[in-house]
Order: sequence, then C-alpha cells, then structure tokens
Amino acid sequence: MARTTINDLKARRLDQMSAAEGDDFDATYTATRLALEVGEQVRDAREAAGLTQQLASRMGTVRRPSRVSKPAASTPRSRHCRRLPRL
Repeated sequence: MARTTINDLKARRLDQMSAAEGDDFDATYTATRLALEVGEQVRDAREAAGLTQQLASRMGTVRRPSRVSKPAASTPRSRHCRRLPRL
C-alpha cells in the first residue's frame, strides 16, 4: 500500500472546498508563506551579522525554556517584526 503524502492530503482537501473556502485557503497560505520567508531572512541576516541573543535582548524578548527544544525555524511574531526596522 502506497503512503499518502501531504500533497495528496492537500489536493483532496482542496477538491472538497467551495470557491470561497479555496480563496480563504490561498490567502492564508500566502500570508503564512510570507511570514516564514521573512523569518528565514531575519534569521539569516542575524546569523550573518553575528547577532543571536543580542537582537532578542534589544527587542525585549526572552527565550522561553519550552522553546529551547523547538526548531529554529519557528515563525516570528508580527509585533517583533515591526520592531526590527527601529533597532
């Protein structure tokens, strides 16, 4: 028996959606993808500049113990992204 991939599941779900649901899905998917890309660019720039905890400290954020075990690709919060240009 062949395994079902995430793309298979996505295609099946999209086929079941109304046009309005499909539009909502597309908008949400686009916004999520943009947030992930921004997060990746911020992380890459921070690492290239040698900044790690210094940036977090300047932004007034802290690393929660529960987040330590999560992957580094977590999505930044929008309020943190809005602060970056001012730093």
